Amino acid sequence: MKILIISHLYPNNINSHHGIFVENQAEYLYSKGHDIIVINPIPKYLPGVSLIKHQWKERKRILNVEIRMGIKIYRPRYFSFSNFTQKLNYNNFTRSVEKLLKTIDFKPNIINAHFSSKGGVAALYLCRKYQYPYILTEHASFVEKFIQSNLELSLKIYSQAKHIITVSNALKKSILFYYPDLSIDAIPNLIKPNY
Repeated sequence: MKILIISHLYPNNINSHHGIFVENQAEYLYSKGHDIIVINPIPKYLPGVSLIKHQWKERKRILNVEIRMGIKIYRPRYFSFSNFTQKLNYNNFTRSVEKLLKTIDFKPNIINAHFSSKGGVAALYLCRKYQYPYILTEHASFVEKFIQSNLELSLKIYSQAKHIITVSNALKKSILFYYPDLSIDAIPNLIKPNY
């Protein structure tokens, strides 16, 4: 099966633990014979802004394309603005995924989107435009804040997903508080036995 993983967190050449739980899942699926591609968009900022914070400057050094554990990771850049313009950030994130997907020879059977706030937005868009089904894995402890700020959008993301997984029962309860009719499984993050 061809699986496209979309996540704003994924290990890279600068930080090998950034989103390690997403990589662990990708490696597991890859070990079972699935064809995996990861799209891990990286925010870029207006010129000069990267001088403010060291981490923003470091992001420039993250490789655009990398192969880790046999899995190809693409890292398109997208303009990210302050938290006051989250909807614009979601659109830019989504466009970077779509633009990259058009340049590679990969038509997924399913998308595994991580985090409703970015991966979920992109997966919803790709599902509607290209009919790619998606599974949503929610990791974010701030999921209630995302839902409260985006009631209509979050309902669309959750209701269109073929399946929803949360990494804890607490996250599952948080989502079900707002949308009690959803079917959600709580499955903890995978952890490699050698950690």
